[in-house]
Amino acid sequence: GPDRAWLDEFLAAYGRDVHLPFYVTSRPELLDDGTVERLAAASCRMLFLSVETGSERLRHSVLNKSARTRDFRRVAASAHAHGLPIAINNLFGIPGERLADAVETIRLNQELKPEKLMNAMLTFFPELPVTARAIRDGLLDPAEAVKPRHPYGLGRSPLDQPEIGAVQNLHRLSYIA
Repeated sequence: GPDRAWLDEFLAAYGRDVHLPFYVTSRPELLDDGTVERLAAASCRMLFLSVETGSERLRHSVLNKSARTRDFRRVAASAHAHGLPIAINNLFGIPGERLADAVETIRLNQELKPEKLMNAMLTFFPELPVTARAIRDGLLDPAEAVKPRHPYGLGRSPLDQPEIGAVQNLHRLSYIA
């Protein structure tokens, strides 16, 4: 885990001696209220969190991420309390994702109230575990995993799975939801 004593000392010195704006990308399970408060005091201008999906099932079993929804809620509340804006990254078109999962992502975004939101369709790259899983599960043609895609995940999903069209449509509307 992080060296909290070093981080506390660094943030105090940075805020006192440098005091230039900066951004932080972190995992919520690494942040407590005191750290969020010290980030804000040291001139952090935005905290980036990769929620990726509102579904803990997909986050844990498909994306292999350990972050829990309750940790995102806790950190977002702390950031708002200390005046630290948050930005959230989300993915749509995850293998096994159903429309209800995508709606859960939208609802979590609404609850977390980010100042910046970045939503993308999942881009599959060769050699990634999520790509191998999608191919193994028959959701992705192996030839699709090597095709060039839009760099910001704005294209269509190559997945062959139920409700993918509805998930893509929700992704297109996700910024106004």
